[in-house]
Amino acid sequence: MAYSASKIEFLRFGSQHGGEGIGCCAVDIIQGFVNDPEAPASVQLYHGDRGGKNDLAMTLYVNGKSEFAYLGKTNREVFENFVRIGTFGTADMPDHTFFAVFSDSQMSDRHGQAWLKILKDEGFAFIRTVGNSIYTDKTVPEEPVKGETRPHKNHIFGLFRNISNAAVADPFTPPAAWSKIPEPTMTPHEIWHSRKTKIYGESEIKGHDPAETKAASNPFAAKAVTEPA
Repeated sequence: MAYSASKIEFLRFGSQHGGEGIGCCAVDIIQGFVNDPEAPASVQLYHGDRGGKNDLAMTLYVNGKSEFAYLGKTNREVFENFVRIGTFGTADMPDHTFFAVFSDSQMSDRHGQAWLKILKDEGFAFIRTVGNSIYTDKTVPEEPVKGETRPHKNHIFGLFRNISNAAVADPFTPPAAWSKIPEPTMTPHEIWHSRKTKIYGESEIKGHDPAETKAASNPFAAKAVTEPA
């Protein structure tokens, strides 16, 4: 069953447990657009890369008393504040990027339509429509399909905000390290057919996983999940 957020949520991109990934503070992913923007909602604030631990919970003084800090009284208010500060703390983050994904059904849903207007008013732009193979066909024909078949559409939107005194002067030119790499000789279609998925048993990867040496001392280490073959 797909996860359905009970309120608007902002997730640190590339994070394993609240953060701790190089570059993770540059982008947030937003989900929970199935919820009414005006419905009651609030989110507790945590600081830094290990958000979620009580010792890092943020506080503020209310009537002379220290209290835990929260954003929002509605989903809209949570959204409007998180797009200002991101998920690292409470300081303004004018240079930041946010991604939002809507399913095709949300294009006609009343909550989805309300959120689309909020996103557009905030400066979000449409990026691309993609399919989701979890809910559709997983086979790939020998030749690319011409025309549309039965996709499970998802629509990607993004806010690429670059407005501070330290804004990037030219955000559209690729870095030289990328540009100097030769163009690929195969299409994604050809690459797909040239490879097969490789899955190993635990005994086969012993000594090949650097994370093994850290797992014993890392309280945030991911737990193994076994799926049926």
